[in-house]
Amino acid sequence: MKPVNVSKSNDKKLAAILVPLCIIDDQPSLLYTVRSPYLKVNGGQVSFPGGKKDKSDRTLLDTALRETFEEIGVATDKVAVWGSGPQIHRTDVIVTPFLGYIGNITINNLKINNGEVAEVFTATLSHLSEKKNFHSTLFRFNNTHVYNTPVYTGTHKRIWGLTAVITHIILSALIPDIYNSNITFKLSYHKIFQVKVMDPGHFLTNSGSKIPMPRSKKENILPVKTKLALSGVTTTNYTCEKTNVVEAKEVSRAKTTTNLKTSSSRSVPNIAKTATTLTRCKTGVALRSASAFKRTAAPTENNDVSSTKQPKVAPKTGFPYKAKNWELKARLTECEEWVIDLRTKCNEYETQCNTAIEELEEIKNYKAELENEKECLANEVDALKKSRCVVEDQLRSKTESYDKLYSNSKEFVDKIEKLEGLVMQRDKQIAMLQSDQASLREDLLAKNSKAAELQFKVDDLEFKAKRQKNQIEDLDNSLAQIRKENNELQSRIRDRDDAISNLHNKLDISERENKYKSSNLSDLTDDLAKAREKIYKLEKDVAATKLENSTLEEKLQRTTNALKEKTENGESLAITCDELKKKLCENEKLRRKLHNNVQDLKGNIRVFCRVRPPIQSEKENATPLCTISFPDEGSLEIAKSDPFDKMSNGAVSRPKFVKHEFSFDRVFNPGATQEHIFDELSQLVQSALDGYNVCVFAYGQTGSGKTYTMEGGHEKQNRGMIPRTVDHIFKSLEELELIGWKYTVEVSFLEIYNENIRDLLQNDKEGSSLKIMQVDGKTNDVTIPGLTIMKVDSYEDLDRLYLLAHQNRAVAYTSCNERSSRSHSVTRIKVTGVHQGRGEKCYGSLYLVDLAGSERLNEPMSDPRFREMKNINKSLSELGNVILGLLQKQEHIPYRNSKLTHLLQPALGGSSKTLMLVNISPIENCLQETLCSLRFAEKVNRVKTGTTRKRIAYDNSNLTK
Repeated sequence: MKPVNVSKSNDKKLAAILVPLCIIDDQPSLLYTVRSPYLKVNGGQVSFPGGKKDKSDRTLLDTALRETFEEIGVATDKVAVWGSGPQIHRTDVIVTPFLGYIGNITINNLKINNGEVAEVFTATLSHLSEKKNFHSTLFRFNNTHVYNTPVYTGTHKRIWGLTAVITHIILSALIPDIYNSNITFKLSYHKIFQVKVMDPGHFLTNSGSKIPMPRSKKENILPVKTKLALSGVTTTNYTCEKTNVVEAKEVSRAKTTTNLKTSSSRSVPNIAKTATTLTRCKTGVALRSASAFKRTAAPTENNDVSSTKQPKVAPKTGFPYKAKNWELKARLTECEEWVIDLRTKCNEYETQCNTAIEELEEIKNYKAELENEKECLANEVDALKKSRCVVEDQLRSKTESYDKLYSNSKEFVDKIEKLEGLVMQRDKQIAMLQSDQASLREDLLAKNSKAAELQFKVDDLEFKAKRQKNQIEDLDNSLAQIRKENNELQSRIRDRDDAISNLHNKLDISERENKYKSSNLSDLTDDLAKAREKIYKLEKDVAATKLENSTLEEKLQRTTNALKEKTENGESLAITCDELKKKLCENEKLRRKLHNNVQDLKGNIRVFCRVRPPIQSEKENATPLCTISFPDEGSLEIAKSDPFDKMSNGAVSRPKFVKHEFSFDRVFNPGATQEHIFDELSQLVQSALDGYNVCVFAYGQTGSGKTYTMEGGHEKQNRGMIPRTVDHIFKSLEELELIGWKYTVEVSFLEIYNENIRDLLQNDKEGSSLKIMQVDGKTNDVTIPGLTIMKVDSYEDLDRLYLLAHQNRAVAYTSCNERSSRSHSVTRIKVTGVHQGRGEKCYGSLYLVDLAGSERLNEPMSDPRFREMKNINKSLSELGNVILGLLQKQEHIPYRNSKLTHLLQPALGGSSKTLMLVNISPIENCLQETLCSLRFAEKVNRVKTGTTRKRIAYDNSNLTK
């Protein structure tokens, strides 16, 4: 293949090859450091294929260079590969860059832009006979002065291979004529290139004389001339003339004969291209190279060997041997041309063989890929077969589950009907919550500045309750039922309108009463204005509710039709059942939250008052009774006719009636039944089921009806708070089990007598006192080691245990009661609920306390009775102190001042709910005790609400009977 002249058409391609080879970063790229099949440039770093121990490096590099130069049209027979270090093959000219910045390299008017050169090495073999190690000279440029410093480079011998590759690429690519051509090699700016002209056995000094040098054991190439090519500093001209050809007989070495002549002129250097032919044979690689250098400014006709044509016929002269000589020369020329043609054909055949070998390798690789792909496909077929079996098994299981689901559709229908019944019960509970909210609105006149904020919360709760009702109504399956419930909602709205009108009437009455209360006129006026504003908002809410009903009816109709479609098959029934359960759970959770919010609005500590009716014996004996009136559901007025008072002049005044007024959260008159009282208490029982601690205790003097209120009579309608609570708990648990809750109920009965704790389920009245142990200081939970705790599953089980505990309780005769309870009876019901579907747990405890009757020490009594009464009064006093401390938010609450308050500690503080049920007697002889109980209860209620009310005494002319 003939060399191709460098032209402007392939300048860019050639620059793409030469520039990366001239760029070297901080660490020089060595010939065997990067394992890549082709030349690469990574961040300005030259990368060559192969590894340090890879024997095929030369083959890979040779292939890469040949393929690269074939793309830009450079003759591949002008490309050769050298090893590294001292094993470098002989070459004629080596161009080595030095340390510094390479600006522009101009070769044959071809400008190649280079980058930064961080470190470049060059080696010379001077003083080889005296030293075993090689040395290099590091040239630096400082201003206009060039100086050199010897540097030891024994560890950088491999850079020689890179230097040789760069040199051969430049010479092979840019010299268009191998025998006669001028090359301009110019290094501009202040960066340095070193040009080495190599001779196998001589060293050319600066004066131009040759000095024979001994051969190294490892290398026979010696630098015979080193020149610096600097712009404006030093330039050298070279011409090349072919003189002889030496054939190399070893693969790793190439012997050349080079004659060098150097000019001392400072013109632009001309470098003739070296002719290099790489041939392959069975024994190795033969490198034929011939070069001769002659100092001249331009090539002449005599030394232009490439353009000279030798005549085939000898000239006619008088010397026959000359003619013979010309003939031999002509034959020799023909033989040489024939040999060149043969070598060219050999190179072509070798190229074709290499191509065929590469194609064969590609075919082998493709065959291996096909085998791998075949194996992968076989594995995929096996996997598909296995997945098919799995899918068939799943299909069979799905079919069986569908059959089972279809067979259980009837059971799902029954469950849906039960859930619908439960939805109706939830509607009743919502109605109860709404009635509670209405009762809260009636108390607006008695509230302080917090009434506005509380009313806003009530409105929010009412809106949430309506939204909950709308969600529950979506579960109905008939339009008729929906319309019926809508009518009920309209009825409730009318009731609410009536309630609003009643509020207007009460406001008018309050305005008339406020005329007689000048001290509170300004406060009451503000309260009336706020109440009117709230009533106006309520009226707007009612109007909005009416407007929503029409929209809800259409929405409910659409929902009903959708539900009918979903119930056509068994699978849809199962889905509906699950959705109903889920919605019921959500509604139950929302109901608990709403219920707790309502209870918080009513107060965590509430005070009720109950006036017992006269018993049969009191009616028969015509026992004098106090005059008691009930202005409303939250207040009472009690009066007594005092004895005739003596005036200052000794005269006797007429009888004087003294009236005392008290207000509480709720007041029950003598006509109130046990059921009426439990209706209020049941809301706190529901809080215990929701996971709160609740304490209900009956307070009052002996004979005021505490035990009857808590225990009741034998008839069903006369059952007390404890039996009704147990019955309510088990009925509620049955409903909660339908939505996934499982509950366990544990009960214990004890009494506190003379500050000693006794187990009422153990018939041992003289046994040792039990001790209270603190379990958790953060939750204030307590436990009593040795106390009998029984698990109950029904109302009958708990009723049987309660009768046993009732028989073991301590009682005694008092002046007010023949069988008075002389101990504090505590019934604890612990409820633990677990929802397995959601993983939720709730723990609630209900403390039902029947306190011992209080009695004043106004008559002599025995020491045991005196000690008994003293302990009762002390514990009741400490209970009052604890409640007042909680209401006043004191830092220290004196729980441990008595056994009673210590035992009730978990149910009195924090988020617990407490109900104080004050029982009073209507007997006039017990009025002082009654007033003490009422004053204490009113004190608790006054501190709780933050308001005060006056107790006014009227004479008989102002008393309303």
